[in-house]
Amino acid sequence: MGAASLRWTVILVIIMIFPVAYWLKPQNVQFWEFKQEDVVRLFTQLILVALIIERALEVILTPWRGPEAERMTAELQHHDQLAKSGNPTAQDNLQKSKLDLTDFKCKTQNLAFKVSFVLGIIVASFGIRTLAPLVEPNAFGKLPHLQQVGFAALDVLLTGALLSGGADGLHQVLSLFLDYVGKTRDRVQAAG
Repeated sequence: MGAASLRWTVILVIIMIFPVAYWLKPQNVQFWEFKQEDVVRLFTQLILVALIIERALEVILTPWRGPEAERMTAELQHHDQLAKSGNPTAQDNLQKSKLDLTDFKCKTQNLAFKVSFVLGIIVASFGIRTLAPLVEPNAFGKLPHLQQVGFAALDVLLTGALLSGGADGLHQVLSLFLDYVGKTRDRVQAAG
């Protein structure tokens, strides 16, 4: 997906949100009072799931894409050795090998992202979610049914995206949260 098509997709989604929001007349979603430990537990669980997805992708993609990557790396090393020995055509071949290997790795990364996003969506569809554990269940049950369904769909999409970003990305979110809580606590103690 190119930058222009991504831009138009975002614009279309934004345009569609306004009529849907007007039609739904959504109510505020209430979060329950949670402690720092609750968020840490939630993100620890998500990090574990992301690690499992990453390992599964490795098991799936390595036998499929690995041999070609190894062949291309060996070819690159061969052209590098020829270029160092003064072979006149080796430099062009070396550059082509570098570009081919980079292109292959980019395609593999793109494939890995797409598969991990789909796996993340599937996992979230079966109940491992990011937002649902933060919502107060009794208040959520009183929301209009369509809003509950929309919230669940958004939660599945958001969780799938977070899981596809990998364990490191989730760990960064958790670290930012803990830093924010620590700084806020320090400010409150300094003011009090």
